Amino acid sequence: IMLISVVNLALGMLNLLPVLPLDGGHLLMTAIERIRRRRNPKYVIDYARAVPFFGVAIIVIVFVMFSALYLDTLRLF
Repeated sequence: IMLISVVNLALGMLNLLPVLPLDGGHLLMTAIERIRRRRNPKYVIDYARAVPFFGVAIIVIVFVMFSALYLDTLRLF
């Protein structure tokens, strides 16, 4: 149960990263718009360029997370 809760917490923290395909990026853009008190009409997301970059970043982060999880389980047994 502890292992599942740690994985769930890690995935939740990963989702809150301030990059735009994730929820944290949308929260960051909303906060910036509220601070500036206006919308930025020039801001357009180019998903064709953003998704591969953040996809690789997410894969690296998930790999590090699961390798740490694997090493922790080896240490337990």
